[in-house]
Order: sequence, then structure tokens, then C-alpha cells
Amino acid sequence: MVGALIKHELRRTWRWLLLTAALATVAVAISYLAAVLLPAPLNGFFAGLGIVVAVAMPFAVQLLLGLEFYRSSYSRTGYFTHSLPVRGRTVFFAKFGYSSVVAIVFLLLGLALAFVAFTGSLVAQGATAAEVWRGARQGLDQILAATPSWVAVVLIGMALLFPVAGLAHYFFAASVGSEGWINRMGFGGVVLVWVLYYLANQVVAAVGLFLPLNAVVDSGSLTMSTDPLIVLQGDTLDALIPFGAFAMILALAAVAIWRAAVSVDRKVELR
Repeated sequence: MVGALIKHELRRTWRWLLLTAALATVAVAISYLAAVLLPAPLNGFFAGLGIVVAVAMPFAVQLLLGLEFYRSSYSRTGYFTHSLPVRGRTVFFAKFGYSSVVAIVFLLLGLALAFVAFTGSLVAQGATAAEVWRGARQGLDQILAATPSWVAVVLIGMALLFPVAGLAHYFFAASVGSEGWINRMGFGGVVLVWVLYYLANQVVAAVGLFLPLNAVVDSGSLTMSTDPLIVLQGDTLDALIPFGAFAMILALAAVAIWRAAVSVDRKVELR
């Protein structure tokens, strides 16, 4: 049944997902060509526009996936969804799992397009594409040489989980914001829960900054700090990696995923 649910999600979303990817790719390609061929200041404008498109696309896809979850679960289509002979928890995790894979794919696509757009921006400033690629390779080699392998693995893992955390925000708002205690507000209840989650996310991230889980980069070396106030010394350090803040955000997302699954499983009230 899970396979059938995922296949249904794919059928409902693949067209607009493919269109989004195609439009973003075309927009970044045009911005790159404009940066190479047009005179200043037009080349810089189009290069910057390409960066905006590349960076915004993954976040836009997360939002659209959240809206799609709301539409398919709590609008008229929701009656069909919740009439399926399967537990609501199963339906939720099938939808959320599919959306998580899509969000990660679009994050990787966005990063690739952002690099192309950034290359166009540097070309507009007088560099060549070959110089940019060479500089990127050298910079990556330096980062890998100075960063312990476990830090690189943790950072990559957290980066891949952040789109999932973004989806948790939207899925939590859609499900909890449609429960009986608030659904008289209609979609306004979803927006209100989204705002409350956003505020909670900012609070836990701020608390996480003071956990002894910060990596300090200073004078070319990386060490873990147990000083809860090291974040206040950030202007004197080369860089600070706030693992504590990242961990708290992901922990809140995990709680939100669990609570949203409970909501879909036990607290569905369609209007």
C-alpha cells in the first residue's frame, strides 16, 4: 500500500516539479549567458537574478509540497485520502517520505544552479569561468584538508536534513492547524500554527547556540568548544559552526514530524 501511495504522490506532482526544475534551469542559463555577453550593469543584474532563482527554488518547492499535502489531505481531496483502507500514520509517512526525497533532490539541484549563477556573477566582474572552477577546486581541497572527516560528514548530513526540517514545518502546520480546536479559522489556522512553529524554531535555535556543541575555526585549526558563551566571541574567531543550533532545529523538526503523524492518524476533522 505504501508503494501505491508514493506512486499516487508522484503522479500528482511530477508535472509541476519537472516544470519548476526546467524553469529554474532555463532562468539560470539565461542569467549566465547575460552575465557573459551583456555590458555592465546589465550583466551584474542578470547574474544576481540567477543567484536569487537558484537559492529560492528549493525553498519554493518545500512550500509547494506543504501546500500539496494540505490540499490532498484537508480539502475536498482529503475525503478520498482519509477513506483509504490504511492508517493515517501510514498515509502521512508515505507523503512525507516522498516529499523529503523530492526536497533533497531540489536542494542539490539548487546548489548546482547557484554555483553556475555565481560563476556568471564572477565572470561579470572580469574573471573567467576556468578561473572560477579552478578556484573552487582549490578552495574545496583546502577545506577538506583542514576539516576532520567526521565534521564534514556531520555537516553534509545536517545540510541534507534541513530540507526535511523545512517540510516538517509545513506538514506540522497543515495537520495541526486543521485539527478541530482551530479549524474554524479555515486556512488561517494553518497560518497561525506555522507562525507559532516559526517562533519556536527561532527560540530553540537561539538556545542551541549556547550548548557546548560549537566547532571553532581559528588560525586554520578546528576544535570543539565546551564554552557555552563562545558564541559571544564570534567576532574574534575565523568561523564558528553552531552544531548545537543545528541539532536543536532538527530535534524540533523530529518532534513536529511525530506530532503531525499523530494528528493525521487520530485527529483528522475535515470541514
